Amino acid sequence: MPPPRQWMLVALLAALGLLAWWLQTQRPPPSLGPDTRRTPDYTADEIAVTLLDENGRLERKLRAWELRHYPDGSGNEFEEPRLVFYRDDGPPWQVRAERGQGSEDGDEIQLLGAVFIDRAAGEQNRPVHIATFDLWIRVSEEYARTGQPVHLVSDADWVNSVTGGEIWFGDSLRTRLFGRVRQQLTPAPPEPAAP
Repeated sequence: MPPPRQWMLVALLAALGLLAWWLQTQRPPPSLGPDTRRTPDYTADEIAVTLLDENGRLERKLRAWELRHYPDGSGNEFEEPRLVFYRDDGPPWQVRAERGQGSEDGDEIQLLGAVFIDRAAGEQNRPVHIATFDLWIRVSEEYARTGQPVHLVSDADWVNSVTGGEIWFGDSLRTRLFGRVRQQLTPAPPEPAAP
């Protein structure tokens, strides 16, 4: 037969269990209360916003399938946003995502889900394709950052970073990748010998 101390412990635990059950039954059921979902003050379908520089040349463009603006100053939400950063000396950078959120002033955009960044080949540059997830962009600085895996491909060359990186879209592409980076760089073919 168990010692009296063990019986006391069992009785105490049973009493605590009964007390907890009784207290739970005495609480009123949770109230659903008011609807806490945010409601936009306006929406727009198939938007296109174009920004020109001081000389009237294309600088940036934002397109989205749907835009939702919220009255509390928290900014906008986008469905299927597409950003274009135009260059004077080559093809534009094109950024697309599944959805996004933008600050009230439009300078910060958080692209959510799969994000793709592309630049076609030009006279002075090779094509570039970048794939990642959840990208934060400061539009005025043409700068982007992510903590998600980044995969960059240019012709036969590729670079992978598992822990994210930073990208500058300026006139020349510049990246800084975090953590362990794997890459494959293909050497340029040799120049033909002079006769």
